[in-house]
Amino acid sequence: MNGGTPVPVEPYVGPRPFEALDRHLFFGREREAHEIGSLVLANRFFMLYATSGAGKTSLVNAGVLPLVEDELDV
Repeated sequence: MNGGTPVPVEPYVGPRPFEALDRHLFFGREREAHEIGSLVLANRFFMLYATSGAGKTSLVNAGVLPLVEDELDV
């Protein structure tokens, strides 16, 4: 313990992808998350592709899944 002094929360999770629980730290891709969420809900098949390290997994985990989880059985 550090005597009740709050420990600052780092906004970066490091080299691992963001998870759904990290949603409060994930920002800057809201428009993309909403667009992909709409596509996921409207289409039976959806493919997301980009170069390695572009943030696809983080976008889906922390951006899209929280938006569509009530609509889909994820």
